[in-house]
Amino acid sequence: MPRASQENKIIEAALDCFAELGYDGTRIRHIADKAEVAESALYRHFASKEDIARTIYHNCLHNIQDRFLEIQVSPSTAETKIKQFVELALDFYRNRPTEFSYTMIQTPNFELCLPVNFVSPLDIISKVIIEGQQQGCIRAGNPAILAASFIGSILKPIALAQMSIIPEIDSTLIRDNESLLIELGWAMLANPINTPI
Repeated sequence: MPRASQENKIIEAALDCFAELGYDGTRIRHIADKAEVAESALYRHFASKEDIARTIYHNCLHNIQDRFLEIQVSPSTAETKIKQFVELALDFYRNRPTEFSYTMIQTPNFELCLPVNFVSPLDIISKVIIEGQQQGCIRAGNPAILAASFIGSILKPIALAQMSIIPEIDSTLIRDNESLLIELGWAMLANPINTPI
């Protein structure tokens, strides 16, 4: 029977390799070397590189989903929930940058098959947007388009910081401006009729 400790080492090593080299650039040998295990040990736990990637992706998605659902069902206002979604994303980026990068920015190019009973953050945010539209605090418009734009407004500054394409935008700048990102996330969804100028 394979040792669970090796499985965790393999997952951590794969995550590092995927974040550093990308999914396509990573080979089984890279993962085994980084995990300090033989390739045969790796194959006792996982059938393929795709199997490892899918396991990591599913684990991250379930963790994110659970936290998004907690926010969605809370008795808070739609504005508070939207701001909490931004805080959650920034917290994930701050505390688990490798997982954030792999799951949210460098998603592999193969069919990941979402986990059974998985509710995507897009669907959860769309429901909160509908709730806010009914309350009159979120602008009119297609909830899915608004949710996708909202998610993009969170991910794009972080992606630019990680790619270091624009020197003025780096991880420190993101951390130092979290409250601005939270307010901007809300501002893009807020009903302009109810927003003071």
